[in-house]
Amino acid sequence: MTASQFGTNGVTQSTQVLAFAPMPHKRFSSCLAFVSVALIILLTAENHATATTTTQPTPLAQVEALLTNGVQAIKAPGVMIPPVSSWASSSLQTGPTNLCWTHVKSATTTPACVFGSTSSTKVVVLVGDSQLWMWVPGFDLWAKNKNLKLVVFAKGSCPPWIDAQQTYFDNSPFPECRQYQKWANAAINALHPKLIIAAGLEPMWPKSFCTQCTPTQIDAIFKNDIQSFVNAVTPSHARIAMLAPSPSFYYGAGIQAPSCVAQNLNNLHACNAKKIAQLGSYKWSRSYSALAIPKGIYWVDIQQLLCVNGICPMTAGPYLVYKDNDHITREWAIKSAPALTPLLAAAIAGL
Repeated sequence: MTASQFGTNGVTQSTQVLAFAPMPHKRFSSCLAFVSVALIILLTAENHATATTTTQPTPLAQVEALLTNGVQAIKAPGVMIPPVSSWASSSLQTGPTNLCWTHVKSATTTPACVFGSTSSTKVVVLVGDSQLWMWVPGFDLWAKNKNLKLVVFAKGSCPPWIDAQQTYFDNSPFPECRQYQKWANAAINALHPKLIIAAGLEPMWPKSFCTQCTPTQIDAIFKNDIQSFVNAVTPSHARIAMLAPSPSFYYGAGIQAPSCVAQNLNNLHACNAKKIAQLGSYKWSRSYSALAIPKGIYWVDIQQLLCVNGICPMTAGPYLVYKDNDHITREWAIKSAPALTPLLAAAIAGL
């Protein structure tokens, strides 16, 4: 209500004075007690209302606060998530065992697995390599919250961008990637999803390819690769969104995840002070910007869930962010999931 609705608009109001007959002492005491109780209840209700209307940090602000804590902290909390004792386990390093994605080089198909609200008629597709797959636990929660069916297509070392020179991570020939891309894109087109979210590393080339290329020439190749992917899924009539590359500790960092944290629990600054410009995938990210992503494609700045003020820590509060040099932990994907909502707001508006 406005202040004028409380009688402060300059209108003169009459005041009536009510006269009460004197009460006997007992009744007066009882009345006082009643009034006291009523006042206590009223004050308690007001305090409760004030407490419940206190502005809560947004999901992005909460993620930023945790990342800032990681950057500033000297010692790790007594309890880490996941526990330090699990960091060397194969389950942490290899990720969840699931038939919905494959890192087997020879595989040319994968089961199309469904997450989110599985009975929803609104379909969102996730497609990419392990850079996409590592976010699936968070996207699962996001899709459930938005009542969206999530269908995932993911193959290790095989980004969705269509590149004629694509090799496997060990630089060996990788024709299986192109075969998988053709299969996945056909399956996506048949689904007619509302939105396609793509993520992946830059294409890997033979060591002898494009050794003398200029940055401009490399950008042109990347642009063609991305446009080829967009063209391949155009028959789906879906909106397309692309995740920003996740910073990688494989190149340029000089430290390893998560061993750096395990060895420096009392000196986290040794692991949590790397600037994004020092990390792998940064040049790929710059190429994205230089390309000015194809018109109509939504850009999702997922780096906001990994870096703060240009610094990308390995830990955020009690959470281990990176399970290895290139992939986030399941726990961090889940913890940061609410922040996907503002990042994807434009891409899903009106679906």
